[in-house]
Amino acid sequence: MNESLERKIWVYDLSSTNELSNKRLLIEFRDFGLDGMRCDVAGNLFVTRPEKGVVAKISPDGQLLGEIYLIGKNCTNLTFGGPDGRTCYVTMSDTGSIEMFQSDVPGRCWSLLHRTF
Repeated sequence: MNESLERKIWVYDLSSTNELSNKRLLIEFRDFGLDGMRCDVAGNLFVTRPEKGVVAKISPDGQLLGEIYLIGKNCTNLTFGGPDGRTCYVTMSDTGSIEMFQSDVPGRCWSLLHRTF
């Protein structure tokens, strides 16, 4: 879960009965907000950073692995698709377009949908 204005991303433990517990801070940013999030099959988290114009890639242990710079500045959401699930599509509210980039591994949601994970 992210807190867009507070710029914090929280993680929880999920029980076998789908109950959340053990809330803890994964990462906090000093600038710019947060919006859409998706995971890849390696457990990395991709988060749009509106106004900064990047998608942040965060490891499962909360390390910022890098940022993918976009043409527009107001990225809102993202999803994985394409023939191999490695194309990340990013919606842009300032340009009214969709930008895309390639990931090194497929997105988790794509893999679950295609039963490859």
